[in-house]
Amino acid sequence: MKKLVALFSILATLMIVVSSCETKDPIVEKGTLQSATYNPATKSFTLTYSSGQTETVNAVVDDKTDPPTATATLKDGTVIYAGDATVAGAATIAKEINIVSQFVYDGMSLYYFWADEVKNKKPTVADVNPENYFYKILNSTDTQHGWSWITD
Repeated sequence: MKKLVALFSILATLMIVVSSCETKDPIVEKGTLQSATYNPATKSFTLTYSSGQTETVNAVVDDKTDPPTATATLKDGTVIYAGDATVAGAATIAKEINIVSQFVYDGMSLYYFWADEVKNKKPTVADVNPENYFYKILNSTDTQHGWSWITD
């Protein structure tokens, strides 16, 4: 009986110690995102937080643009962007839709209000480069009719 009481006491102590330890939330303890750099060799971004911690996230490289671009979207919706995926360096951090990309969309959707193609191409937070966004929504010239609903 004494062995059972001793065993129960040890188990109870262990349960109290384990349940009383606070788990650290790595997202909260990192602080706010301060800077981001792009590495073309690893195709990844290195993020630096206010606490000094760093994190590496993989980039999505878009080879359809010239030069290729690199983006990464974090869990909180923040978009990290490198305008030239062939060069290492500082990256852009965006939490909102780029105002110039929104302006391009607003202008095109007003002028071409009848074109469903424009309505379906609203800018997102990932569209941080207005020039790339413009060319993304640019239709190729219709060879049959000789026009495009957006031209240079």
